[in-house]
Amino acid sequence: MSRYTVLIGDDTDLKVSLCYHASAMAFPIYFQPRSKPHSEAVSWDIHKLQGHLSADVCQNILFIRAILGCDTTPKLHGFGKGVGLKLFEKSVPFRRESLVFNLSPENVSKANIIESGEQLLVSLYKGVHKQTLNTVRIGSFTEKIAKA
Repeated sequence: MSRYTVLIGDDTDLKVSLCYHASAMAFPIYFQPRSKPHSEAVSWDIHKLQGHLSADVCQNILFIRAILGCDTTPKLHGFGKGVGLKLFEKSVPFRRESLVFNLSPENVSKANIIESGEQLLVSLYKGVHKQTLNTVRIGSFTEKIAKA
């Protein structure tokens, strides 16, 4: 007898949450957006998606989703949600700084969270590690003015 679970919903955050929470040892889990008239139903095999993304990405996907905007956090202007995944996979400083957000509150100080958050934003805006966000903003502003 085969057992599996299908979650039907319209919210991408559901698929993201499944990637984070689904155990590889569990029964198969599928995410299926609600069918729209005149379109074919699509199902996502969560275990295959986890394999495609890597364990490291799946362990940090809630943070990646939150930093670039989801239902409960505003979106950063000019960044799509895929940028966070690409940056996490390619940027060692981005990945290192994001680890702070997975620590329990007793193991990290407010100052560490603020510093890591600023360095994550510096990475997003293509700044250099240990550069301040204000310096990156001024450089970006100056560059845009020069082009205009």
